[in-house]
Amino acid sequence: MKHYKEYDKQSIRAIIESGLKRDLHMHTCYSDGELTPEEIIDLRMGEGYELLAITDHDGDEGSRVGADYADKAGISYISGIELDSVDKLGKDIHILGYGFDYDYDGFQKVLWEIRHERAKRNDKLMLALNEMGYGITLDDIFSYKYGSFVLELSDDTDVPGATLLGTTTDSYELTLGGETIDANPLSGLYEDKLESVFHCNIETENTEVPTFDYVSTEDEYAKISVARPKALIPVFPGTNCEYDTAKAFERAGADAEVYVINNLTASDIERSVTEFAAKAQESQIIFIPGGFSGGDEPDGSGKFITAFFRNPEIKDKVTDLLDDRGGLVGGICNGFQALIKLGLVPYGKIIDTDADCPTLTFNTINRHQSEIVRVRLDSNKGPWLKFANVGDIYNVPISHGEGRILASEELLLKLAENGQILTQYVDLEGRPTMDIAGNPNGSVFAVEGLLSPNGHVFGKMGHSERIGANLYKNVPGEYDMKLFESAVAYFKKG
Repeated sequence: MKHYKEYDKQSIRAIIESGLKRDLHMHTCYSDGELTPEEIIDLRMGEGYELLAITDHDGDEGSRVGADYADKAGISYISGIELDSVDKLGKDIHILGYGFDYDYDGFQKVLWEIRHERAKRNDKLMLALNEMGYGITLDDIFSYKYGSFVLELSDDTDVPGATLLGTTTDSYELTLGGETIDANPLSGLYEDKLESVFHCNIETENTEVPTFDYVSTEDEYAKISVARPKALIPVFPGTNCEYDTAKAFERAGADAEVYVINNLTASDIERSVTEFAAKAQESQIIFIPGGFSGGDEPDGSGKFITAFFRNPEIKDKVTDLLDDRGGLVGGICNGFQALIKLGLVPYGKIIDTDADCPTLTFNTINRHQSEIVRVRLDSNKGPWLKFANVGDIYNVPISHGEGRILASEELLLKLAENGQILTQYVDLEGRPTMDIAGNPNGSVFAVEGLLSPNGHVFGKMGHSERIGANLYKNVPGEYDMKLFESAVAYFKKG
């Protein structure tokens, strides 16, 4: 077996013109063929061929693989390629080349330039064909594109090797070749496919939900200013948002300490209680992050957390933080579930709750919901909301199975009057809604978050800590309520 490579022109011509049975123009799956290099070489060897060359379009990958396999299979092989180029008159031409060095820098440079120019030509051709109703086919749309990306660009940046699919418009329509299709029925077909199995279209009463407004003009600050307030973040079994929470506090200018509650043995819990109480005494903020503590069941979702905070030693430190030291407490998702079961929201202190108190229970859909929703700020009461304006709409990611706030309408109206309704779920027009498309859990009055009487404690279901640069790029909107920046600012002016 011979692997012909790097021969001069006369030698290459002699090889090609030899009497060997040969196939010097084979395309593999690395180009526009269907077979792998190994498969096509085995096929040709079975047909009695003695000399082979793979000549994929503008690429040497298939030829490289073929060379290695031909050496193992015992058949003479010559490196090959088919270059697709354009002459001076703009005519598309194909050039077969043999005997090149795969790793020669000059060859690789020419190969890249040819690919780049062909990609630019293809973009222009695809755009013209699409305008005429050709080009992108159903096979292109629905076939497998492993490792591919769909890019949305705000300008006309040239992306070598990419295929232009089209442009976006304000209309919820698909247009191709002069034919336009309303995308709303298509969305229905897509979303309703498994409706009989996973019921999503929850029917709700078409009732008007009141919008609450409470505007506070008080610019409150802590009694003692702190350059970098300390936020203590407990981690319970199942907590999974401690890093996002700590990052949000650090970015806002606070020092965040994540403390893991150890519950392996009774002595471990006792030690955790003592250590957490000492750390709480040194902190200005206690924040309970989200997660799935206790399996995220109606009782389990906050049972261990509430039991921990009801420990007399911890309860005393929380009371001292809020009543005597002017500190703050917050909780999101699982943390909110714990705060509402403790009574910290909406009552501002740890109490023995009863049937008349607000609670959180299963979503009306009876399963976990994970999406981005919109909430309206109803109150700017308290230190957590210094930089927020009543009426502002925020996007917020949610992820919970038990997020539905249950309370009597009478109680919620009293809370609203005192500025303790923090946020409500709203539709695309900014109106509070009971429709599952905007209210993912069916909370009464579409309530998403609550405040304590003085606003020093807040709890909400949406993950407002999950903020940062370049997140949620495909869902435009404002995500940052400035909760953490507001809390830090509260401690910086005494």
